[in-house]
Amino acid sequence: MFLTKLLDTKDDDYIIHKKIKTLFPGEQKVLFQRSGGFITVLSEKNSETHPSKEITNLTDNQYLFSIRLNPVMNRNKGPRKVPDLKKWIENKLNIPDTMELIPGTLSYSKECRVSLKNDNKISLHSVFVTGALRVINKENLFKVYQTGIGHAKGLGFGFLNLF
Repeated sequence: MFLTKLLDTKDDDYIIHKKIKTLFPGEQKVLFQRSGGFITVLSEKNSETHPSKEITNLTDNQYLFSIRLNPVMNRNKGPRKVPDLKKWIENKLNIPDTMELIPGTLSYSKECRVSLKNDNKISLHSVFVTGALRVINKENLFKVYQTGIGHAKGLGFGFLNLF
């Protein structure tokens, strides 16, 4: 796995998604997160055009983290916002045999961004979460780190950023 930092642009998330797919071509998992004027990309293969840092193993057992999640459920019946957001976040991030939130560290903020997809507006409801977590199993956490958490990963959700 490789981390690449790109400068962010004013483009919407769907345009960013398409640009990242051209920068990281082929059949590979790619996650990204926009924050602080940058786009951080996690990819299976090294970027041929931008400097990247290889991520091999996680160390220690406690990390600060940030993640952007998409708190929408029942997508097949039409989008519905999650009724108890804090509990939903805790359920997403307390993963048995993998990791657990450290009590009292959770912080989050909600936002909605609009993107265009084929001339149609799509609303991207998100919650940006920060806090601290305790690692229960490093191998399981590395799998979660590679695949992301939740849905809408192609639009910048689900990338667990560890510090």
